[in-house]
Amino acid sequence: MTDNQMITRSYLKALLPHFIITACVIIISHSLPALQKIAAELSIGSLVSMMNFTVICWALKNIFIKKRVALSVSIIVFKWPILGLILYELVVQLRLNALALIFGLASIVPAVLGLLIFKPDIIKKPVK
Repeated sequence: MTDNQMITRSYLKALLPHFIITACVIIISHSLPALQKIAAELSIGSLVSMMNFTVICWALKNIFIKKRVALSVSIIVFKWPILGLILYELVVQLRLNALALIFGLASIVPAVLGLLIFKPDIIKKPVK
């Protein structure tokens, strides 16, 4: 197996838990009557979080495969202001509930925990 195939496989394994969490957030928020008022905000927040995580995984994959310094610097410089602008526009222009949007964005926490469960060799014990 080449390095490119191994990195691509790891990239897909990293996205799988976040995709599952995002799908669960969307399904649960639309099916429970108590959450139907904020279902759109939870869904949008979770999708924005998944998009952000996807960009991070894609960038890391391309940085390690192609070893481009300009790509890594441009992602660091431009990704965060663009994400901030997207969130600002969602809250101000569309008048979305900011707290529900934050809870949707927080779906990355269980996704990262799921990543650690699916791939426990990420945390390695130091060799003595």
